[in-house]
This record gives sequence, C-alpha cells and structure tokens, in this order.
Amino acid sequence: MINQTLLQELNIASNDPEKKEQIILDTVLNTLQNKDYSNTYSIISNISSIWPNISTARITKIIKKTIDNLPKEIDENILFLLQNLVDWSNKEGRKLLKLDLEVKKVGFLLIFKKYKECLENITRVLKELKKFDDKENQIRLYVYESKAYYELNDSSRARSAMTSARALAVSSYCSTDLQAQIDLLSGMFVCDENQHSIAYSYFLESLDGFIISKNNYGATLSVRYLILSKIMDKKFDEINVILKNKPILPFLKDEVIIFFLKVKEACKCRNLKDYQEILTHHPHLLVEDTFIKKHLTELYNILFENNILKIIEPYSNLKIEIISKNLNFSVHEIEEKLRKMILDGKINGIIDNANHSLILYERKNDKKFNDLLENIEELKCNVNSL
Repeated sequence: MINQTLLQELNIASNDPEKKEQIILDTVLNTLQNKDYSNTYSIISNISSIWPNISTARITKIIKKTIDNLPKEIDENILFLLQNLVDWSNKEGRKLLKLDLEVKKVGFLLIFKKYKECLENITRVLKELKKFDDKENQIRLYVYESKAYYELNDSSRARSAMTSARALAVSSYCSTDLQAQIDLLSGMFVCDENQHSIAYSYFLESLDGFIISKNNYGATLSVRYLILSKIMDKKFDEINVILKNKPILPFLKDEVIIFFLKVKEACKCRNLKDYQEILTHHPHLLVEDTFIKKHLTELYNILFENNILKIIEPYSNLKIEIISKNLNFSVHEIEEKLRKMILDGKINGIIDNANHSLILYERKNDKKFNDLLENIEELKCNVNSL
C-alpha cells in the first residue's frame, strides 16, 4: 500500500519533475534504512501509477540508486526484493532493466556466499547480455565468476574467467571501478604463484582505481593485500615506507591492516609463538577473506618449518621430544611435520621410530652444480686472457 504522505508530497510538487524524483528516492531509501523491503518493492512497482508520465530513464535511475543503496549484508529479504524487481521488470517489458537487475542479483549472491547459485545465474544471464551486446555487464559477470570460482578453490576456472574479463575490458568500455576489480584479481592470482612484487604492482593499480571511483571497501582490500604481499615477500622494511604514502594514510586504522603490522613483526623475528597468539586473538580474520586465510596459513607453515630448521641445524641426531618442547607442539604434530619436510626435500634425514628421534645426514654436493661452477670459472679465465 502506497504511503498517503508520499502521494500528497508528489501532488504538491506536480510541476517539478526533479523534486518529484527526489521525493520518491528519499522515501525508497527510508524504507531501505528501516529494512522495510516489501514497501520498497511496493513503491517501485507502482511508480507508474503514482507518477503517470514518468519517463523510463527516471524509473531506471531511481531503481539503480535504490540497488546501489542496498545494505551489503546477508539478508534473504534483499534477494527476495531483487527477484521481485526482476519479475516486475520482465512483466513490464523492460528487458535491459531486467538484465541489469539480474546482474545486481548475481553480485548479492556472491556477497551471500551462494557461489553455486551465483555461477548458475551467470551462465544464463551471460547468454542474454551477449544478445544485447552489453559489454560492461558481461565484464562484471566474468569478474563475479572469477571470484566465485576462487572461493570454491577452482583456480583454473577462476583464472579463465578473469582472463575473459581482462580481454573484453581491453576492447570495450570498462568503468574505473570494474578495471580496479580486475587488477585486484590479477594481483591475487600472481600472489598465489609467489610472484609477490608483480602482485604488489597490481594491488597498487587497483588502489588507484578504487580511490578514483570512490569505492572505499575496494580500496581497503587493495591496501590490505599489498601489505600482505610485502610480508610474503619478506620485504618488511619496505612496509614502513609504504605506510607513509599519502594514498595509504586513510586506511591505517583498518583492523586488518593493524593486524598485518603485528604479523609483520612476528614474521620478521621468525617468532612462531607470537604469530600463533596473533592468529588466536583474531580468528574471524581467518574466516572472512579466503585470500588472506590462504596466505596466513602459508606464512604459518613457513614459520613453523623455519623454526624446526633453526632447532635441528646443529645436530646430526635429535630427539623429536626436544623439538616438541621447544615449539610447544605435541610430539605427533612435530613428527607429522618432519615427515612432510623430509618428503619435500627440506630436511635430509630419516625418522628413527624405535628411538623417536630425527637422524640428519650431510647434504652431498650436487655434481652438476659443481661442474657448472667449474665451467663458469674457466669462462672467466678465458675472458680475462683476451
């Protein structure tokens, strides 16, 4: 049911289209603030009745502003509102608006972590978008597809979707914000491949794009990831320099960035105990962001292994219990880690099960490597004799 106050205000402003538009928009935004989504739908679906001569452009503008102001929180009522708007626009024969709303719905499915449903919708909507040659929304869906597959740990398909987004962005119009999202994804993928300096460059590019497009959340993610990439690359001292850069300053109070600075100190000192305590006090950070969780886990494993190598370095034979006590892990956990490190070639030795000890061997010189060094020395001599 339409609010009578709204009808009265529209009647007073009958000769001022701009004012009428603002009145409707203010009323709609108020319903969003109160989470009264059924009333939001009621106003939009009856907009032609309360304003008979409203143009399609104004309707589209009001709806887009409404969607842009939807709270980014997990609430099934938001999805219900979006689906109702999709059905309404389809019934009204507004095909382009319907597709735009479907793309928005996919974005919210991603936020709600409904990845499989998100991917199913992408496949269907992409076919429709190609008929209308809507390149920008196609790029946006490829970005969503890449993110969804990344969350599902399907890196091959995630990269493929990102490549499609990047290729289409080169040959057609792509908004600054959308390009920044592509750069952010590119940085994530190369960081996963341990190309941290390249990842840093991508994150810096994405930060610039998000700042220009006034996407504060995207910019915050970029700063988090670029600091994380420097930690992964063991460029600890460079982080202090980065934090003094003007574009970075507004984000220094971010909870995750403060957390990363603590992580940086623990990694710099190779202090596994401090690192564990930091993670224990911030468990939610390991759940909220898959990319961060992946690399914090990797950092943990690196620190764990480095601490083991540091302890066993002076010995040829060492009781596993000693390593266990030093690192405050159970004997079983240490034994499992040692087995993995032996299999990975990080430790040259065997586990003596009878005596519960680690027997270490001296690493034999690599004949091929030594031969290569000899060849280099010979070349140096030949060059010097010229």
